[in-house]
Amino acid sequence: MDCPGETIADGLRNAEHRTTGLSRGSVIAASGLDFYKGNLFRVRKNSLFVGALRGMMPDHLDISGGTAVAEGPLLVDSMSRVRDVRIGSDGAANVIADAGKLPKLTPQ
Repeated sequence: MDCPGETIADGLRNAEHRTTGLSRGSVIAASGLDFYKGNLFRVRKNSLFVGALRGMMPDHLDISGGTAVAEGPLLVDSMSRVRDVRIGSDGAANVIADAGKLPKLTPQ
């Protein structure tokens, strides 16, 4: 494939897509995600839990009225790229990461 560096799309918009106004200082290279509906993390109910390959952490997006209103890390200094986040039947967040790690996140 030839990638000459030209602009592919310039400001294309679609009425079905909205921007949130949230901006992150760096790209996290988002990987797998899961929507949290459980009660274990009460403050994170109705949030998206997102893996981060570049950010090396699971992240969350708080959703209100169909729009992301806040974001932040669920775990810092994991020191491994997070491939996926899945919510278990017990409400814990199961993190699939490189280096064979499989942490299970629960509230402190």
